[in-house]
Amino acid sequence: MSKNGSLGKARDAKEDEFYTQLNDISNELKYYKEHFKGKTVLCNCDDPRVSNFFHYFSYNFETLGLKKLITTCYKNQERDLFSQNNSEKAISLEYCGEKNGSKVPTVEEIGIKELQGYGDFLASIFSKDKAVVEVAHSYLKAYSIDTLFVSFLFCFTGYFNGFVKTGFVMAQGIIGAFCVRIPVSYAMSRSSDPSLFRIGLATPCSTLLQIVLCVSMFIISLHDSHKVLHDKAYRRDADPAAGADK
Repeated sequence: MSKNGSLGKARDAKEDEFYTQLNDISNELKYYKEHFKGKTVLCNCDDPRVSNFFHYFSYNFETLGLKKLITTCYKNQERDLFSQNNSEKAISLEYCGEKNGSKVPTVEEIGIKELQGYGDFLASIFSKDKAVVEVAHSYLKAYSIDTLFVSFLFCFTGYFNGFVKTGFVMAQGIIGAFCVRIPVSYAMSRSSDPSLFRIGLATPCSTLLQIVLCVSMFIISLHDSHKVLHDKAYRRDADPAAGADK
């Protein structure tokens, strides 16, 4: 079984998609070909034109039986300007397989479109005032960081609710809100250079603290469970007759 050896060496050598050799990618992913059938691959890279990862998936699209190949990057829509870092447009490239029988991906087959739905787009739904849109965009950028952490928090709260530890779930929520979110928001609003971006950082900060509390509680719960099992085993060994009756 593969242990990511070739890709691990590329990582240790500080190689990214520009330097990782195509044969390294091929040698590693050959162990997982059956898992790609009918799947959509999300392959983010700085420059799809020179990314060997994008090259591998696009040229082996039919062989792997892929449904779709999607890559996003933060470059210009014009193909010749991908690597010049002179554009801040987020774009998406989608490849759904060859259409002319050549089995070689072409520019016409790989659609390029600008991504929509970022903070400025959402803010513009409620106001067309440019100043309002800009500050709302700034806040949403900071708030969006919370999406990286909140899934872990939801998993923990669901776990503890399932074990009827609802008191702890409520307590960690109150601590996060009143000990972090509100104080940090207030402190940022009173700073020398206040901004909605800084105020928005209060939410992910609160979530991080709540995750730390949940992890701590989880470790304590495991310790208590092991202690209970140990005590039961000790009592059974100390009273064999009781163990036999059970």
